[in-house]
Amino acid sequence: MPDDHQTQQNLARAQAPSLLAVLARAAEETAAVQTLAELRAALRNAAEALGCQSFNLALDKPTPRSVMQESLLSTWTQGALREYEQLDLYDRDPLLRHAVSTQPTWLWRTPDLHRLGEYEFHEFVGAAGVRWGVTVPMNRADGTRSMLALVSRGAMPFPAAEMRQAAQVLAGLLSSRAVGLSAGRRPALDHALRLKRLSPRQIEILDWLSRGKTNAEIALITDMSRRTVDYHVAEIIHKLDVVNRTQAAAVFMSR
Repeated sequence: MPDDHQTQQNLARAQAPSLLAVLARAAEETAAVQTLAELRAALRNAAEALGCQSFNLALDKPTPRSVMQESLLSTWTQGALREYEQLDLYDRDPLLRHAVSTQPTWLWRTPDLHRLGEYEFHEFVGAAGVRWGVTVPMNRADGTRSMLALVSRGAMPFPAAEMRQAAQVLAGLLSSRAVGLSAGRRPALDHALRLKRLSPRQIEILDWLSRGKTNAEIALITDMSRRTVDYHVAEIIHKLDVVNRTQAAAVFMSR
């Protein structure tokens, strides 16, 4: 027989929203925002639903330092940023190095930072009670740097692979809406018009892409060749006027 603690844990898991529900809610809230303050609130709600208390969103920055110093939306306090600068952690921060790279999304745990030999940064993060986080690079071919970082002091509410995919989708939603805000566009209408450019086959592929499937997996599911799927994904990105598959998935989810 399970004890009371185990029963409470099982009930909590059963009552917790699914990851798909969390992302659907994030897409709905992000699509509805009309100001940067509302976008910040939508990001905060999504981060909390993913078990994270801190976030940092930077878009189209020219240097790694500007990613930290000139974030679009961030929970970093001025005091924490001053301490970061006083310790001169810019060149010893593996999360920042990853954020400005072309590497895939990194879901990390605090002990990983120690194993990498970044002892001072590990101590800095550990002192804040951080247990894990996820870093999503969104860098462009023109050399500008964009990224989303989520950080948690609690337990991870979903499996690691699902958390990585959720962070990627959230990053696409936020960056797409931020661009829309700067251009004064209405997101729902804008996304609907762009999606009309796609063929039925491309809509099907985009649906699977938004569920986190790789091109190889989509090829197996749809009985197409990998080369055909690669072509359609490239066409989807071009027709939707986005920079990567993450943003394409975000457009689809916020339709």
